[in-house]
Amino acid sequence: ILQSSILSGVWVEEITARKRLEEELRASEARFRALVEQAVDGIFVTDAQGRFLAINTAGAAMLGYEQGALLGRPMADEIVDGDAARRLEELSRLEEGSVTQSTWHFRRKDGSTFTGELVGRRLSDGCLQGILRDVTAREDADRIDAFLVSVAEPVVIVNGDSVIEYANRQAHEVFGYPDGELVGL
Repeated sequence: ILQSSILSGVWVEEITARKRLEEELRASEARFRALVEQAVDGIFVTDAQGRFLAINTAGAAMLGYEQGALLGRPMADEIVDGDAARRLEELSRLEEGSVTQSTWHFRRKDGSTFTGELVGRRLSDGCLQGILRDVTAREDADRIDAFLVSVAEPVVIVNGDSVIEYANRQAHEVFGYPDGELVGL
């Protein structure tokens, strides 16, 4: 009876420990899901053939879909760049275990497009994990900056309070201020 009682106690402890581990795992998964859902970047997982298995709300919204609508769809369908060779090269790098970072043009459900920076890696189970950031605004800002720098005339941009937010080199020369000192006046 004593031996049976001891074995029962060990068994109860083992079940209690297992339940505690399961609860900790569920809590960890919930924290991870919350983190992924709070991200402003698109986070997704595709199978080895590139079909969406999971995507966070931000990623689905970037592409103009409800979250569940992309599941099972090939990611390649959302890429504007028709360069199959480039996609194969990227997949080859992922196969080798490389973490890739590249820029692609994506098509939203409504047909509009955006430029996205995609960081990807292959997971141990063969699936692909990606993080997608819409860099359209950054690209536009870079183009505007390049234009403003290249303009031969003085350019000053002020906000609604008439405070200078930008002044090119020519404006600094005309007003007699060293570079950067007009901003904020």
